[in-house]
Amino acid sequence: MKLIKAQFFSKYTGEPYGKHYTYDAGEHDVIVGDIVQLNEDGKGIVTAINVPEKEIEAFKDKIKTIIGKSYLEETQINELKIIEKQMPIIKTNAKELRKYVEKLVTKYKGLVVMEDSYKDLKRDRADLNKVVEKIDRARIDVKQELSTPITKFEDEMKDIACLVKTTSDNLNEQIKAHEDKLRDGKMQELINYRSQKVKESGLPEKYIEEIEIPGKYANISASLADGKTQIDFAIKGKLGVIELKKRESETIKTMAQTLSASLETPLNPEPYIKEYKANDNINAFSDIVDKMTKDSQRQLKIETETKQRLKEKEEQERKEREERERKEQERLAELNRQEELEKALKVFEKKPKLVEEVINEPSEEIANEPEYDFFKPTQPNGKVTVTWRVTGYINDFNVLKDMAEQLKVIIEEE
Repeated sequence: MKLIKAQFFSKYTGEPYGKHYTYDAGEHDVIVGDIVQLNEDGKGIVTAINVPEKEIEAFKDKIKTIIGKSYLEETQINELKIIEKQMPIIKTNAKELRKYVEKLVTKYKGLVVMEDSYKDLKRDRADLNKVVEKIDRARIDVKQELSTPITKFEDEMKDIACLVKTTSDNLNEQIKAHEDKLRDGKMQELINYRSQKVKESGLPEKYIEEIEIPGKYANISASLADGKTQIDFAIKGKLGVIELKKRESETIKTMAQTLSASLETPLNPEPYIKEYKANDNINAFSDIVDKMTKDSQRQLKIETETKQRLKEKEEQERKEREERERKEQERLAELNRQEELEKALKVFEKKPKLVEEVINEPSEEIANEPEYDFFKPTQPNGKVTVTWRVTGYINDFNVLKDMAEQLKVIIEEE
């Protein structure tokens, strides 16, 4: 910092007055006695240079920078001063004229034009109009004569003001171009500082543009130190946000695992993390947690209903399968009984004579022949029962052996 002291010029006397204030000369080289523009409203004179920084240590951050040197000396004539001004004096017979006019007004007040007075009154009207014309002419001529110095004064002042305005406009264009250059330079310095600090902080470069540099810090009167402090604060805040996002992203993963414990298809945490990182709202994390909870509840409901429907379907299919198997077993059992019966009947049909001989000619060697009851063909309640009564020799029973073997299954079932 190039510290100087300066006094303001009084707006009333044009002389330096008051305290000696400390300013930063910035890039301007000044010496004691230079006229400088201290701020937008006031100029001052430099009273000291190379001021030690220890004098401003307590309020260093509040020191302002001068706008620049002023090339318009305060002692020069820079405003119009009226040296002499005389008011015009006009002497007339206006009082006598007014009395004459008032008499005319009284004379013609309430007058009614009649035929005998018509021509005279027309002449009077013409005379009155001439009086009006003379009065107006005199007014206009006197005003023009007296306005001539005023018009000359106005033209002269406009011409001088135009010269000053032209010079001021030319200076304004150059000053504006220079100030734009200064602002651009300050902004570029802040941009470079931001890039450097982002790199030093370890913050990913993709976040550089998110570190905003308010345009006010590029203003001529703004402090670069304040702008850099704002950048440091923004970088620190961004690092904090990133760290918080990282921790809460891990929490989202853990929560997804917890919520997925009761689910067939686990929640994928990545879409939730992506949405959370893209949301800068202060309630972003709680919003995502709420969304995950609702999504898991909805999915659990869907999976539970799907399982129930599948279980009911499997149970129905099992019952239908068992019913089909039961009917098939019954059908096969019925077929088996029919086949066995048919075989038994065929065996019986092949030995009718033997049976008749056994029945009609009983052996004398057997006094008490054994009696056997077999099933007689009947169909009560859907069952088949066959009954035979056989009487004969013991040896003759060997003939019935084949028939008995065929009937064995039926006998055992009965």
